[in-house]
Amino acid sequence: MGKDGRNTAQNYNFLSESQIAEVFKALLEKHEVFFTYSSSIDEVRLSPTGKQFVTDVTVMYEFIDLETGEKHEGVAAGQGSDSTDKGVYKGITGAVKYIFMKTFLIPTGDDPELEKGTVKSTKASVATKTPFGAGSDEEED
Repeated sequence: MGKDGRNTAQNYNFLSESQIAEVFKALLEKHEVFFTYSSSIDEVRLSPTGKQFVTDVTVMYEFIDLETGEKHEGVAAGQGSDSTDKGVYKGITGAVKYIFMKTFLIPTGDDPELEKGTVKSTKASVATKTPFGAGSDEEED
């Protein structure tokens, strides 16, 4: 998945919620997995500029295999800023996007540890060393 959205006001591209939902809705239905979540508002405060409200939310989620009943659950944090009443929705949307991006390892190139000016590798590194014990010349006891 590529970044298909653009925030022109703050000059950045992003992976849209609609792209994630479209792809994963079909996959979850095909594999009979149900995704559900609940959320709570942790805090609402004014931004440092005083022009927006910042809303912190917690999202509790579950993936449930409908055939076996097996569950995978977790918690994610979200934060939304808005000058009117959409901070909660932005926070929840961000948290749910994060759940899918991290659970299914969707790369976006948004590595917070990446320093500006460094080259991003798009290929996964391949181990070149022989795993411990495999192909060793030494005999095992």
